[in-house]
Amino acid sequence: MNGEIPESRRLAPTIADIKDAVCQFYKINKKDLELSKRGQVNEPRNLSIYLARKHSGLKLAEIGIEFGLEKYSSVSSIVMRTEQMISQDKKLKKRVEKLRSILNKSQAKI
Repeated sequence: MNGEIPESRRLAPTIADIKDAVCQFYKINKKDLELSKRGQVNEPRNLSIYLARKHSGLKLAEIGIEFGLEKYSSVSSIVMRTEQMISQDKKLKKRVEKLRSILNKSQAKI
C-alpha cells in the first residue's frame, strides 16, 4: 500500500463535520446524537448516520463506533430506514438537502 488516499475520500466530510452540521441545523448538542431509545426516532442522529454512510466513505463498522453502535448491521438498518423515510416525506427530504448544502459549503472552505 503506497499511502495514497483517493481524492473523493480525502475531500469527503468527516464524521465530526457531519455531527457539527447536524447539531447546528437542529440546534442541539453532540450528546443528543448519542441518545438512542428503543421505539423512539432520533431524527438528528439517524440523519447523521445516514449522511456519514453516504458521504464519508467510511465502513459501516467505523460509523457504528462513532455513534456507539456495537453492530454494523444497526448502521445499515438505520440507513435503509432513513432512505425509506426520505422517499416518503418531502419535508424530511428538504431537511436532508439543506444539511447536504451545509456540508458542501463547509467542505468548499477547506
